[in-house]
Amino acid sequence: MFIENRSNITAHFQWKTFPTEEDENEEKRRQCCLLQPLKEVPPDNFIEEEDTEQEEGSSEDHTALLSYMVQEEMEKVQEDPMLFSDDIFSIEPMVTLMNHGAIDAPFTYIHTTANVGYCFKFAPEEGIIAPGGIQTIQISFNATVAGRFEEEFQFSVAGSPTSAILTIKGRVSEPEPTLHFNVNELDFGDISFGFPSTKTCRLTNPSPVPLSFKLCMSDDGTQPAVGSFDQIRNDSDPSWTEGIHFYVEPREFTMNPRQGTIPPQGHQDIEVTLCSNTVMEFYRTMLVDLEGFGSGVASLSITARCLVPELRVYPHMLLYDECRLKVPYERKFLVVNDTHLPGCYGLVPQKRMEDTPVFYSSPQPCGIVQPHSIAEIPVVLEVQTLGEHRSSVVIGVFGDERNPRSVVLQSTGRLADIYPVPRLIEFGRIPALQPNSQTFTLFNEGLVPRDFRIETVCKPHCYIIEPREGVIPTRGKIPVTITATLDDTGLVTDTVQLFIGNSLWTTFMLVAVGTGTKIVTDKPFVPELSLGCQFRYEHYSPKFKPQPPKEKRTSLGYSAFQMRRFKIRNGEDPATALRESCDPAQPLGAEAFSILPQSGVLQPGERQQVSFTFSGHLNTTASVTALCHVEGGPTYEVGLTGEASYLSYSLSQREINCGFQMFNNLHHSTVTLANTGKIEFKWMLNLSIAEQHLPGVFVVNPTIGSIAPGGKQVLKFFYMPGVPGAFSRTFQLKVGGLDPENICLKGETFFPMISVNLPWNIEGGHCLSPPRKGPSGFVPCHMP
Repeated sequence: MFIENRSNITAHFQWKTFPTEEDENEEKRRQCCLLQPLKEVPPDNFIEEEDTEQEEGSSEDHTALLSYMVQEEMEKVQEDPMLFSDDIFSIEPMVTLMNHGAIDAPFTYIHTTANVGYCFKFAPEEGIIAPGGIQTIQISFNATVAGRFEEEFQFSVAGSPTSAILTIKGRVSEPEPTLHFNVNELDFGDISFGFPSTKTCRLTNPSPVPLSFKLCMSDDGTQPAVGSFDQIRNDSDPSWTEGIHFYVEPREFTMNPRQGTIPPQGHQDIEVTLCSNTVMEFYRTMLVDLEGFGSGVASLSITARCLVPELRVYPHMLLYDECRLKVPYERKFLVVNDTHLPGCYGLVPQKRMEDTPVFYSSPQPCGIVQPHSIAEIPVVLEVQTLGEHRSSVVIGVFGDERNPRSVVLQSTGRLADIYPVPRLIEFGRIPALQPNSQTFTLFNEGLVPRDFRIETVCKPHCYIIEPREGVIPTRGKIPVTITATLDDTGLVTDTVQLFIGNSLWTTFMLVAVGTGTKIVTDKPFVPELSLGCQFRYEHYSPKFKPQPPKEKRTSLGYSAFQMRRFKIRNGEDPATALRESCDPAQPLGAEAFSILPQSGVLQPGERQQVSFTFSGHLNTTASVTALCHVEGGPTYEVGLTGEASYLSYSLSQREINCGFQMFNNLHHSTVTLANTGKIEFKWMLNLSIAEQHLPGVFVVNPTIGSIAPGGKQVLKFFYMPGVPGAFSRTFQLKVGGLDPENICLKGETFFPMISVNLPWNIEGGHCLSPPRKGPSGFVPCHMP
């Protein structure tokens, strides 16, 4: 069919679905009536929601919004040209070129690749039109991109300064374009406040044309959320104690990529990251909008629960003891995280005034504490005035601004011109009867040199002090070495007295733990025990005292159970049979092995998996030969060897004696777990459940693992009792399927106090009552 315009003006034509304009209007009225009920929904349904929004400060009018949406859809219906559209019949456009001149007009189509121009084809693309003639050109359109388009096409005519231009516009639509996700839901589970969590999904395009998509998240805000790794960069951020201030709702979800084009039959992997700044349960929907088709053509449910981990700070009071004025001293707080989520913490900086008596700061005020772990906050204190001081410190937890952790720094400012450093001399664990040395330094910041003398109170014969006495020069220092040769094992404490002139100036502590034994043998055992020359075949019994007890070893046995898999393939015959045979001299070995299945039938090209199981007696080794007989074929031999062994391990110590410690300092000890057997085993170590509620911090790292035969694992115990006095904690070690074994950690902690070395109640040169000792071995002196 051709349409010819025989007039002298341009005629525009359209192919319509309905024969008259009245019929078109009737159809538009019908479609608008379908939308009308939505517009007439009574506003009562929205009253409760509107009230809720008004209480929260939102001014959005849902009723007006709904009316606007319905009105917009009605306008689209009114603007619809109602062009012809049918699933069976189609109308293909034809174009005509007319030559109004008096000579032949050669023409050529100019190719274009702009926009969707490459989708059009014209036939013929060139030719000659006679004077007054007409050339019909057929247009073919193969759309590759959905959506609206408008394209110009040019035909050059020989001798004409301008090209003939043809404009084609329209919209390419695909019936029900589909995109779908590979999962029905993305469940983030429990996430920590301010810590990004990422899940991945896949968006697939099964249609034959590319589709351009754009993702959006329902109910998500626009202001970027704050992550923990950004938060820890600023300890002075007010959000530590006041929370995050958002001008609008936070944008907590990020999609990557957020938009793009998926080729036909292709897919796009989408990363969805949630960084929550709201403690709540999330039920969101990720919507997919398609360019040229509409919004929400596909969706994916998102669920999550945001929590703030409960972090504890130890100790509640950090003691700095006596501090010289304007001299920095450093102690550490511990941040303990017993939860399964990471946490973010920050020490709020001090607001200093001109008369602030104590300055404090931290070189690392903020940080991240991982699940089931401990982090440290070093605090540097500098006392400015004399006397006792209690300084309040606030440690914030990101996301829990309503419950900041308040702790105290206790210190005493003093003017000291002569003092020892350190004030606690720790030898640690040292062998008894063997000399071990530690050093400390005496400082004199005075303006004159001072005579000094050093003595120990309890066991002076166990210590050698070099120098024991001397002169400390003006503004100088003297290094002092104490060599301890303990005469006993276990915890040993002593008091070191510093005399200036003839007056006792100060005292400080000496602590050591004696190990080994105090027994001395008449023959040395190390590096070797020499028995000298002896006659053959004569019994010789050297006499010497027992050597120190060796490390206790635990050897627990079980029956080993090992499985090996063996595959047999028959490429020719359809039948095989398996049977077990062994050397008659090895009856026990044959009983230790079993084969399943023992017979069967294999079709050509088929495989059969055969299991060989070994279950032997303890400390036995078996070796047999299994024969696989193929009916009508060869017999195959399979050598089987198995060994059953004890599961055994050793611990370097089962009782950790922590000795005498400051109650608010962090200490650590180690225990070595060794696999002395031939079988790898798994182990687990945790604090006894009955003692987890007791005060203090008691942590072991690692808590779980496996050790190969001959391997070792060092277990690190960290502890801070938190309160003065004796303490004891039990850790349960579980190795393989064996019964648990206990590792005990115990010791005693003290609170610093003033001491005197004189008896109380002196009358006539006699001591009427013995001095009463405090928990540190000192005699406490209660000041009025």
